[in-house]
Amino acid sequence: MKKPFVSFLLLICFAVPAFATQFVEIGSNENEAVSIDKDSIESRGDHFVVWVKIAPLGESKKELEAQYKTTVSHALSLFALNPILRQMQLLSYVVYDEKDNVLEIESYNFSKDEFQEIPPGTIIANIYDSVMLYHSLQSVE
Repeated sequence: MKKPFVSFLLLICFAVPAFATQFVEIGSNENEAVSIDKDSIESRGDHFVVWVKIAPLGESKKELEAQYKTTVSHALSLFALNPILRQMQLLSYVVYDEKDNVLEIESYNFSKDEFQEIPPGTIIANIYDSVMLYHSLQSVE
């Protein structure tokens, strides 16, 4: 009974298509380097979603490594962005160690009432501007 089940699981694992990611760095400071996955930008009618990779640097990296008691490589976050009102909401994040093991994972339900204003001059403002730029360039092509 175990052999057919294991064979089925292996078949599913190898049949799942691999999704390419194309992270493009959009900014960094002494605490983090931030990249967006251009290929993940998706319009969902009244908002966009995008995967963002945040690599901690400097003191931020030291603090995270003390918190998790291991070397932290990066976090992937899924953001929803409201293109009209310049707002965002965090939908998911996953923190990884240097071997790509998951250290923490958290997900939140999307809600039109949960959007937050994006403060100017912040990393999230850079993310928003980059997503809107890439989307407008894709629309032209």
